[in-house]
Amino acid sequence: EGILYCKNLPETKLLFAKASTEFFSNTPHKDLLCAALAVQILAQFSSVRPALRPDDENASLIYAAAQEMQKNFANPITIEELAKKYAMSEGKFSSLFKELIGVPPYKYLSSIRLNYACYLLRGTSLTVSEIAYRSGYDDPLYFSKLFKKKFLLPPGEYRKKPLT
Repeated sequence: EGILYCKNLPETKLLFAKASTEFFSNTPHKDLLCAALAVQILAQFSSVRPALRPDDENASLIYAAAQEMQKNFANPITIEELAKKYAMSEGKFSSLFKELIGVPPYKYLSSIRLNYACYLLRGTSLTVSEIAYRSGYDDPLYFSKLFKKKFLLPPGEYRKKPLT
């Protein structure tokens, strides 16, 4: 049950090697390149999941919901809608999601959104409000509050802080 697989393991290893080499190089803008490589590496893990028994339909539905969150995080998504789409009660959906993915669905979605916001803060000159909207938040103040809670810095300060 605990076996993991990755469809693109050789490509993922290559991306790790590139990121490691770039991280220790002295090339200009290495931080942006490392951030872009990190996003590519994270994208590879969308196809990593615990091995399933063929008859485990609920697990397949949960993984499909997680992939949907990854693809559509910038759009309005509610746990209630996902549960309904995958023919489960909200309670059952949330419980299975936490059991299989390791975190509740709302934390999973929030993590995807906030990590994307980090990428935009470091790699673009978009305003914090625009980044909030592009990351799936319709309230920039709420976004800033969540961001500060997770990263211990407001988005504007995070953008200014040098990468270490």
